[in-house]
Amino acid sequence: MIYELHYGSFGHVSVLELSDPLAEHAHSMANLSVWLEGDPVELSVASKRGGFDQDWATLIAPFVSHSVSLPQGGRAKTLSFYLDRRWLGTILAGADPTSRFTTVELKLDRTSQALAAGIGRDLAGGMEALLLGLLGAAKGGRDSADGRPPLDFRLSKAIRLMQADIAREHSLNEIARHAGMSRARFFSMFRDHMDLTPGTYWNTLRIEHAISIMRQQGTNLTRLAGDLGFDAQGNFSRFFRQQTGVAPKQYRRAMRQAISSKKRVTIETHA
Repeated sequence: MIYELHYGSFGHVSVLELSDPLAEHAHSMANLSVWLEGDPVELSVASKRGGFDQDWATLIAPFVSHSVSLPQGGRAKTLSFYLDRRWLGTILAGADPTSRFTTVELKLDRTSQALAAGIGRDLAGGMEALLLGLLGAAKGGRDSADGRPPLDFRLSKAIRLMQADIAREHSLNEIARHAGMSRARFFSMFRDHMDLTPGTYWNTLRIEHAISIMRQQGTNLTRLAGDLGFDAQGNFSRFFRQQTGVAPKQYRRAMRQAISSKKRVTIETHA
């Protein structure tokens, strides 16, 4: 269930109740997750175990694969920021967040814990202080990985084709051949450079495209499902929920409410 959705110069943020696991996925924006109430949330990030709870938040770099799980029958209310790269770069002293970290665990002090508890009741209240406070402590967080190697030109070629063909009219075998690699070499190089599989990357592109289209008035979900290569809306709905924890109709409703009520939160950088 999604409770609130806000947009701002920083990107967007949502309050979400999780009751089911999320399949392996990634985001094109950095993802800062904060626990609000319920059971601790378990993460598998780039094949490493982690999580977030009342003591720790988690900052995950763009296009880093991760999955989410809860204890059997568990539920958790979470706060998820999706942060614009350029905005985040100004917060992190101009550093490229995709090269600074894969994931960072951020310790919540008592002030941050109190702010998070208040945000659970009123998202706009205290959100700026919490976000900037956590990012200000990012350098002292627990880094789990170093920067990635530069992209091979063949991989860049494959990624450009995937970005241009979100509906998967080409198979991953065809993508590999287009880039001049065998399927095995393509998968191995993609994992080494991107820390996720080509399939997970492609799913990320499809989710981001779906969310972008859903912001438009009058979006037909059946037509959108077809445009993204799904043969039935039910398959698209299942895919969307596995990736986001929310059904597309519910996400679209929350998005439209946020836009119509002008729920925008401007979090500026402070020199």
